Amino acid sequence: MMIEAEIERAGLQVQRDGHPSTGLSRPDFYDWEAQIPRLGDLASTRGVLVYLGGNDAQAFRLREGEYPAGAPESRRWIQFRDEARWSEAYRQRVHRFVDALCQAGAPKVVMIPPIDGEDPRHGERIRRIQRLQVEGPRGTRCGVVADPSEVELGPELAGDGVHLNRAGARAVWAHIGPVILGAIQRVGQ
Repeated sequence: MMIEAEIERAGLQVQRDGHPSTGLSRPDFYDWEAQIPRLGDLASTRGVLVYLGGNDAQAFRLREGEYPAGAPESRRWIQFRDEARWSEAYRQRVHRFVDALCQAGAPKVVMIPPIDGEDPRHGERIRRIQRLQVEGPRGTRCGVVADPSEVELGPELAGDGVHLNRAGARAVWAHIGPVILGAIQRVGQ
């Protein structure tokens, strides 16, 4: 919500499109890439901000066409612990998703990797997602990354060890806000 408020404070209109507990790992639950056509022509926008993935550190569901025809159900999934295969599949999915938004007309797609506190049970998993969301947009037509991973989040910014409090959100915005605004304010000028 802070990202939205800050962008509006910069004089830009925001239209939010979200679906709770979704990301890119589970298109069987909600397929973001399949939703792009319903957004229409994105050429009239300044850009699209993508903030998802906090729940993506789980088994990866392959779409039809991503696995061999007739593959058993067990071959239609990649377990998170299979780090090499999972990471490559996720990186490719991020790349395809960003490029599909570009192809739909978005002049800029700003990928914002999820930012969470340093809870030891969650931290390493989220760092993998962050790294892959930084790498995924490389080489796309219009993708850029606003990477929050360098923000140090101690207990004063993420009291429960995972979720940001208001001070934590402000600290993250101070780091990524200039990248986001720089990318979308230059469009069309």
